[in-house]
Parts: sequence; C-alpha cells; structure tokens
Amino acid sequence: MARSPRPPRTVVVAAWLLLGYGVLSLLRLWWFGAGLPGSVTGWVIWAVSLLVFAGIARSLYAGHNFTRWMVAVIVAVSAVLMPVYKPELPTGVHLPVYLLQFVLPVLATVLTFTPSARAWFVRPVGNSG
Repeated sequence: MARSPRPPRTVVVAAWLLLGYGVLSLLRLWWFGAGLPGSVTGWVIWAVSLLVFAGIARSLYAGHNFTRWMVAVIVAVSAVLMPVYKPELPTGVHLPVYLLQFVLPVLATVLTFTPSARAWFVRPVGNSG
C-alpha cells in the first residue's frame, strides 16, 4: 500500500497546532513574563525555539513516526506533571492563554493518532521515502 504524496488534513492541522503552540509560548513570555529579549542571546534563543517547533512540525508533515511518538510522550508526561509543577491556574487574561497553551499540543497529539494520520506514519516495507 503506497502512501499518498500529501499528508492527511489531521497531520497538517497537527503540525500547524504545534507551530502555533511554539509561537504562543513565546508570546506568553512576552505578554505575561519577562517581556521581549533584552540581548542578542535572548533573541537567538527565541529564534532557535521557533526553529525547533518548525522542525518538529515539518517532521510530522513528512511522516516521521518517531517524531509523532516523541511528541506524544512529551505531551503525556507534561500533562501528568503539570499539576505538580503548576498546581494553581492563573486568573484573568492569563487563563484563556494558559488553557489554549495546554490544549494545542494535546489536540495535535490526538490528531496524529486518528486513522488517516496513522496510515500516513506507517511506511510500507521496502519504501525508501
């Protein structure tokens, strides 16, 4: 069974959600945290962070099963540990952004395990692509 040349919508949406999560994380730091980076090093860290999320999104888009499982494990561990490290929810304007930041990677992970997405991540034996 050959793979289609394009990923299913669920994978495309999951990739965009993870990229959006990375952008939202930096925006949250800017809006509610330390503000914009004050040094070249800080800007480099922000750029590398965006590149990492873009790389993960691209890897999902390309159908790398290892990336799908890596994201699933990281999201699952984070969801379990979140109540330990962040036992209280923020209030006011922070709350919807915080909840969105929690939901985006969970939803992206769920989307990568739908039947159409699973078919995208399974490569036929003998396929070098």
